[in-house]
Amino acid sequence: MPYDAIGNDVLGMADCFQNAGYQTTIFAQWIAPARASVSRRIDLESDATWSCPEDILIYHHALHWEVGEALLAKARTKVVVKHHNVTPPAFYQRYSEYLFRACQEGMEATRRIARHPRAWFWADSSFNAAELVRCGAPPERCRVAAPCHRIEEELASAPLDNTVLGRLRGGTNILFVGSLRPHKGHLKALEVLARYRDLSDRRACLLLVGGSDPDLRLYEDDIRARAGQLGVERYVDITAGASPGQLRSFYLAGDVFLCLSEHEGFCVPLVESMYFRLPIVAWATTAVKETCAGAGMVFDEFKAGSLAECLDECVENPAWALEFADRGRRRYEEVFRPEAIRRRLLDLLAEVEEMG
Repeated sequence: MPYDAIGNDVLGMADCFQNAGYQTTIFAQWIAPARASVSRRIDLESDATWSCPEDILIYHHALHWEVGEALLAKARTKVVVKHHNVTPPAFYQRYSEYLFRACQEGMEATRRIARHPRAWFWADSSFNAAELVRCGAPPERCRVAAPCHRIEEELASAPLDNTVLGRLRGGTNILFVGSLRPHKGHLKALEVLARYRDLSDRRACLLLVGGSDPDLRLYEDDIRARAGQLGVERYVDITAGASPGQLRSFYLAGDVFLCLSEHEGFCVPLVESMYFRLPIVAWATTAVKETCAGAGMVFDEFKAGSLAECLDECVENPAWALEFADRGRRRYEEVFRPEAIRRRLLDLLAEVEEMG
């Protein structure tokens, strides 16, 4: 899908391997119109692609996919599973029976896929790799490979959105980018906003940017209701489905990136913040601390007051904020720059070719 983190990883891998001289094809069951020119619809019955032992099948796993698991069972190729993690279903229990069941099935699929007898496993993070091992994957066949992204290719060059920039003048702009889903921590971010406004900047605004899901309208209602309870409803700006130009504008207009997500297998927006030199304040849940790795102000416990004080220090002490902005950009250049990710992928692919 366009602007989707997993879709971007698929496209980035394909580009990486093709540029290195490999013949690559992207297969999917559902293909967005914007990606139709670079993808093929999967056909298990008539396609002989899965029969050559020298070929390599890279399977991206994030939810249960019946056709995909049938392909893994059928394939006589070398197999790599790229594990993007599955959100624990408990986050959805209150909001969507459909998504609750989908995540349950996804976690069950992880347990099955982790026991594939011949697969190599590439995980977005050590957190994801540890989950695979708990589910039965052999540790000696698990590797970590950060996901490909299109920050420089699509986001950094997108035209700025003057409407976004025009409405964000004034107080401190606290940004979070992430789909409007209950594990993303929006309700906790509202608590921190309220504490920060009491502590320091009465004009501060929380910018929530991310995709919206019709199955989660109740969660969006909860965000608005909680903002009302805290008296900050006028200072919460929700933008669903931002274009690349809008997203770039939010990053450039933001003063600090606040990540209070309760479950992340990697968290690409942290890397986007590093690229745009936006200082990061975060809660060290799941893979968040690993992705930041010293490039942000990361708290082991959620304490709204402490996080608000950190936001205040970040805004009131430009030299301190600049230090973390510099750390973030250095981490991006050293670890998450496209060329660094490509080198890692080519090394891992060579290992699969050699070891089988």
